[in-house]
Amino acid sequence: MKSYKTPLALALAAALTACASPSYTAKTYQTGQVQQAMKVKSATIVSVKEVEIQKKTGNAGAGVGAATGGVSGAMVGSSTNSVGNGLVGMVAGAVIGGVAGAIADNVGKTANAYEILYQVDGTQDVLALVQEKDDHRFKAGDRIRLIEGQFTVRAQPL
Repeated sequence: MKSYKTPLALALAAALTACASPSYTAKTYQTGQVQQAMKVKSATIVSVKEVEIQKKTGNAGAGVGAATGGVSGAMVGSSTNSVGNGLVGMVAGAVIGGVAGAIADNVGKTANAYEILYQVDGTQDVLALVQEKDDHRFKAGDRIRLIEGQFTVRAQPL
């Protein structure tokens, strides 16, 4: 009997890696943001609303599920003595695994966040940002420090 432990272990490791979600807190910097000059401004919070961020990790779950299901289906199908059952099992397993992986990829991928409306000192403009909750609770009237990167703005207490 053939051993399928190594392919199944690799598929499981890939599935666990695919479950990682990006963080959107003010304390988390992405690799490309490190050692980059960023503008710092002071502002006052106008209002705060609790919202959810819908995190999307891509379609890795569908691919991993299809691969794992295909290997498992081929293994089960080839254990019977009928000709072609390995191929039928592989196809059925890949379809079922792909659907299950796609569903699992989008389950529980939300994060609690703040929608913060703020007014930068010296301006009349009211701007908005959304960032994942961390250990600081923002409220209207709070003074904040804005750190502006090329594509990001994060709010931190002053």
